[in-house]
Amino acid sequence: LGKKQYCFTAVMSNRITDNIEKRLIETGERERLTELLRSLLRSSNWAEKVREECLKIIQRDGIDGITVETVVTEILPTARRLVPESIKRQLLEQLQQFCEEEAE
Repeated sequence: LGKKQYCFTAVMSNRITDNIEKRLIETGERERLTELLRSLLRSSNWAEKVREECLKIIQRDGIDGITVETVVTEILPTARRLVPESIKRQLLEQLQQFCEEEAE
């Protein structure tokens, strides 16, 4: 793609994303999906796994040598990786279904 086409594509993609997010909020679907995610993460013991990883970071660096910001920055990629693929897939399917229904 040329530079102009790439920029146009990026702008259109951002607009589509913004429109989808707006509709998710307006319809209450965002809140429903958030609650679904919380429920699925609870049932998978995800929070406990993340907590264990946080403790490892704190033990490694020492309680006096670390800040909350440091732990959050370091744990975020791990926390995302620890989300089970089945949960990611289920949420993506729900989003896809929402987008298809909105397009009708």
